[in-house]
Amino acid sequence: MTEKLNKAGDRRGLDDHRRDPEKIIALAKMYREEVAGYKEYVEDKKRRRKYTQEMTGTAYNSILAYTEECYRKKQPITVAGVRLAIGILEDAWLRAKDGDLDYLLEEYIHDHNITENDITYDKDGLPWCDGENGPVLLLPWSWLRKKADLMIQDQLERNCYTNRGNPAGSIFGLKAQFNWKEDEGPQHLVQQLVIADLDQAKKALEMLK
Repeated sequence: MTEKLNKAGDRRGLDDHRRDPEKIIALAKMYREEVAGYKEYVEDKKRRRKYTQEMTGTAYNSILAYTEECYRKKQPITVAGVRLAIGILEDAWLRAKDGDLDYLLEEYIHDHNITENDITYDKDGLPWCDGENGPVLLLPWSWLRKKADLMIQDQLERNCYTNRGNPAGSIFGLKAQFNWKEDEGPQHLVQQLVIADLDQAKKALEMLK
């Protein structure tokens, strides 16, 4: 008898929900948000774990090799070229600029108990340590991104000053990638007259008449 009552009660609960579509919609929305939140969390973890601090040394050497090849072949350094050399996706490239991957450096130092005695500095003053699979650069990913941006920006500026290639393309690149703006305000030329003695003052007054 009790079992029958429980079943009847469960049935009435289902009937109540069927009579209240707003509750059904609210529950469905809640479950969708929970699932979406979980999927976003998982995807974020996957993206973050795709790149490690151990990769910074390889990425840095890849940038140097790519830029040296560009200089040797007299070819332009491009953002796409740098990304291809590193093997980094656009999403991670943007996150590196915002510093979203910099936690990897702190995590690596903490997990491997890195001390000052473990660090060596190369000829450029960059800090390295010995990792399990080779040297590890102890600089954040945001530094690598800024380094690459500066190398590209330097080339574009040089093109503008030397009229090499197509200066208009370099100007476009500086505006689009590095937020450069032209000064469209009025330009003022200020001429100063320096007078040393009375004779020069008289001559200056005569010139102004």
